[in-house]
Amino acid sequence: MQELIALQNNVADLTRAADDLTQEVVGKMGHIDQQVDRFINDWGINGYTRLEVGPGKEFATIEDAFYSLNGKKLKTHVLIKVADGVHETTGIHLEHQPDAHQIRIEGNVANPPACQIKFIPDADKASHGMVIRGLLGLQLAGFKFVGETSATNWTHRSLRLDHGSRVYCDSGTIHITGGCNAVEVEHSHLNAAQIRFEQIKQWNAFIGSGSKAWIQKSKIIGPGKAVRTQVPAHINPDAPQVIPHGIGVFDGAQGWSSESTITGVWVGVTALRNGYAHCDVTTVDGAEIGFHAQFGGIIWTYWWGATASRPKELRSKASNCLYGYYAAHKGLIWAPGAVAESCARGFRAYASSKVLANHGRAINCTIAFEAWTLSEIEAIDTNAASTGNPTQHSPPGNAVPGNQNAIIRYS
Repeated sequence: MQELIALQNNVADLTRAADDLTQEVVGKMGHIDQQVDRFINDWGINGYTRLEVGPGKEFATIEDAFYSLNGKKLKTHVLIKVADGVHETTGIHLEHQPDAHQIRIEGNVANPPACQIKFIPDADKASHGMVIRGLLGLQLAGFKFVGETSATNWTHRSLRLDHGSRVYCDSGTIHITGGCNAVEVEHSHLNAAQIRFEQIKQWNAFIGSGSKAWIQKSKIIGPGKAVRTQVPAHINPDAPQVIPHGIGVFDGAQGWSSESTITGVWVGVTALRNGYAHCDVTTVDGAEIGFHAQFGGIIWTYWWGATASRPKELRSKASNCLYGYYAAHKGLIWAPGAVAESCARGFRAYASSKVLANHGRAINCTIAFEAWTLSEIEAIDTNAASTGNPTQHSPPGNAVPGNQNAIIRYS
């Protein structure tokens, strides 16, 4: 009995000792937390912070506000709030911030044109847009970017992401007008649905070098497919002309632009050199080429049939183009249910390429389906809905080689 009592006392002593040790550890941890908080209070941001930008505000420019955070640990969110108005700059360059995911740069989310970033020329008669370099998780919303392509002010681009940036924009809060290129994404990720592009002279969206961009439901209004803009000699001594293009995905990059509308450009959606463009229910009107896959590029656009919950079927469409859907040089276009209307060539495959257009339709096209040089078109269940085409298939025979060993399968 005595041994049991002694054992119980030992257990009680051990329990008290453990409790004392726990309290000591908790106290030490609390002390460490206090020291961290004190350090962040002195050298960082330890509470929600709002930095005001604009005339009469704390900071004159976005760069001033952004770089005021240099060397500080951002424990909580920072809002860089830009006042309404027209903010003129030759360019904005943002980098060197490991806590970019805590930063939001915001103009007027409800009415982006009320907060304009207008790019004006530097001493070299050029402007450079907003360049975001190596920033992970930055938020950007509520701006209209305004550029030019004149001899006195050549805006190279309005928004550029590179060096592994990841930028998130509220849907429908970015507008871009004027300038050579609108958006450039290199080795980076951009998430920005419902961008509005207007009068861009070369690339509305250039997505390259393994990047990913989500720009669904965007609206592109180009200057017209025949418009050519002369590059000033001081920008490029060879003085080329630039041609308006819609969305381009290159070099293993991936772009999602479903439900977008594109008008007034030379090529609507381009996938080149193993680029992948996903563009369900996207429409292109008045282009030289609506959808173009080349050199291993892939265009993917799916047909969503009508259902009880969605009574209207959804299809991609190319209209009033020289080529509606054009795969060349080992390009692939996967476009079941797609529509080509009033095009010289509705669906075309050339040079070891493939177009899948099952359940699609070509309407009032000079040639509905055309394959050349070791290429193939699948056009199953298309004849009944394809009307007004003087030539339905070239080569004409079902699964019969022609046009340099090309094949069309249509039943």
